[in-house]
Amino acid sequence: MPAVSGYYLPMPRCIFLDFFGTLVEYDESRRLNNVTRSLDLLRPHAPDLTIDGLRELLDSIYAPFEAEANATGREYHTDDAMRSLLHQLNAPADASSVRRMSHAWIDDWRGPITPFAGLASLLDDLGIPLWIVSNTSTPWLVGDVVDDYNLSHLFDGIVTSVETGTRKPARQIFEAALNASGYAAQDVLFVGDNPDCDYHGPRTLGMRSLLVGDRPDAAVPEDHRLATILELGTHPMLA
Repeated sequence: MPAVSGYYLPMPRCIFLDFFGTLVEYDESRRLNNVTRSLDLLRPHAPDLTIDGLRELLDSIYAPFEAEANATGREYHTDDAMRSLLHQLNAPADASSVRRMSHAWIDDWRGPITPFAGLASLLDDLGIPLWIVSNTSTPWLVGDVVDDYNLSHLFDGIVTSVETGTRKPARQIFEAALNASGYAAQDVLFVGDNPDCDYHGPRTLGMRSLLVGDRPDAAVPEDHRLATILELGTHPMLA
């Protein structure tokens, strides 16, 4: 059995993996995203709206949604943000219009999302059940990206905050993932790049966890840190 931080532990039977920043690179700031689909959809209602103007408007719309979600742990839906966008532009905001806007915007936003090089080989070599447990306000986003890069066969399931109603580090999303996977907390290793959401959060339920990050964290033992996800396969917890 592997020895980590002075403890001998059995091999995990399952690994829960964060998605954004752990498995895939992405642009959280939205500055690298091509927003032409969204802009084209809005042109009839806002003919003078520019790319930079749309980005600034989206920043102002997302900010309160994000602030409330981070403060309460309750996840919002992309449709809520897009409904607010359409209202501000005096555009139709019926259910069908909102959903079209949501899909256009997410298609734009996910453009720069790419798996880290070598990810597929790493996950395939692990030989252990894998689940994605991710914060996202869009129910279809993670699954679509996984499908885009032909990675779906590597995962047993996906659990997202928008589907469970709460985002990490709230315990409800971890409980939902454990229930969906059928594994007990002590049998699961959680791996992610956010100290609160992916390292400390899972531990409150009895899971083991590893932090992905290229800088030391004073609250995380060094042998619980991976510089990149590509180091996972050689970590002592899986040796």
